[in-house]
Amino acid sequence: MANKSQDTIQEGKAKIILPKNVFYNKMARFSRSMAIPIIIYESILRGKPLVVADALAASGVRGIRYYLESEAIDKIVFNDKSYSAYKTIYQNVCLNEIDSYEIFRFDANTFLSIYGEGVFDFIDIDPFGSPSPFIETAVRCIRNEGIVAITATDLTALCGLYPRSAFRKYGAVVYKTGFCHEIALRLLIRNVVEAAGRQFKIASPVISYFSEQYARVYLRVRRGKLSFPYDAIGYIVIDENKIDVIEAFKFDGVVEGTVVGPLWIGPLHDPKFVKNVLERNLFNYIGETEDRSRAAKLFKIFLEEWNMPPYFYNIHKMCKKIEISPPPVNDIIEKLKSLGYKASRTHFTGYGIKTDSSSEDLLDVLRDLGR
Repeated sequence: MANKSQDTIQEGKAKIILPKNVFYNKMARFSRSMAIPIIIYESILRGKPLVVADALAASGVRGIRYYLESEAIDKIVFNDKSYSAYKTIYQNVCLNEIDSYEIFRFDANTFLSIYGEGVFDFIDIDPFGSPSPFIETAVRCIRNEGIVAITATDLTALCGLYPRSAFRKYGAVVYKTGFCHEIALRLLIRNVVEAAGRQFKIASPVISYFSEQYARVYLRVRRGKLSFPYDAIGYIVIDENKIDVIEAFKFDGVVEGTVVGPLWIGPLHDPKFVKNVLERNLFNYIGETEDRSRAAKLFKIFLEEWNMPPYFYNIHKMCKKIEISPPPVNDIIEKLKSLGYKASRTHFTGYGIKTDSSSEDLLDVLRDLGR
């Protein structure tokens, strides 16, 4: 007789038993899919299979999919402090015939500390809510040149709906803006970079994106302190007619407008990494077939937006302001480029444009094209 207290689902190549008391976020399926090509290319870069930690594993679906679909993992190590999750992970690794694994039942920080520093090539932190309690330990325990992947779902704080919560957890002043999801991503990156700096390490974004209801960042962490990216941490000042970006050491506090930060103002992605994943078409390894084309499309946009300003403009909102129909995004981009500005699409929204033009010049372009 079937156990009525649990379900069995198929996600990608993984078949997963799900008891009612073990957390499973179906909205994070694409997040799990996106990690597959990243893990594969990281294994190619290192010239060997990876040792991976799924530090808050719940059902184990994330780590199991990584193992089955990437074919690039030497060992996957699961951890969850819930006894129900611990038992479920064991059931699921057996069900999926995972050959090389370990399972632990600790707090995530305890787990990483006990397992030891410099063991994992890839540490995945995917909590329910804020990852801030786990960032320091993940950065400390990752192997030199390894990748720390972190998810944040506490968007009410990161997007500025609750500024005091953002300040308490992420050490920044944040207010809601028209590009709040990018603010969320950049605030999370800055926290990882600064955690690395406190341990005489350098953290650099490899891939960063916002999707569904989460911010997701992958940062490479290496030993060193002399090349700490001081110029990539700063403030964004939003006035009615302009947006200014100011490096932290050049910020004197004497500004007009709303100040957000400190946050990461550098590139969101490593263009070489992105380009190589695209050229190798590693998306075909993703077990969820409908996620393959979506992931490839995102990577193409990453290659466009990586070195653009740390904000974007919502074209639909701007056109509504001046009472015109929105012109095609590609036409706007080409017009801005013809005027000597940088411009690109952005993955944050299909109606967004990243550009170094002023908002007034962008409005002029919209009026011209909207005639």
